[in-house]
Amino acid sequence: MSCLWKTFGGTITNTRHRQFDPHISLIYGDSITLDRARSICNNLIKGFASTNVVLGLGSYTYQYVTRDTFGFAMKTTYGEGRIIASLLHPFSPPSVPNFY
Repeated sequence: MSCLWKTFGGTITNTRHRQFDPHISLIYGDSITLDRARSICNNLIKGFASTNVVLGLGSYTYQYVTRDTFGFAMKTTYGEGRIIASLLHPFSPPSVPNFY
């Protein structure tokens, strides 16, 4: 977060937290449960606003399935006025633990 602050800057909130420019966020992965979200916010570098972080939910949080359940993953984003989608075909050998 310090690196993003040094690079992009931002403002200081009324509560004296550093808030990034609205175009900048730290994306924190997938599979974020309520407990994980609390842990992430509690462990933010002191002085940074929790609104600097974007938390990803994904299918694991909703249905407790992983990307390997159906053998593919689909990611989408919205940028520059259009939807951008990518279809992934991940592979995890049985000997490699799946952390997604």
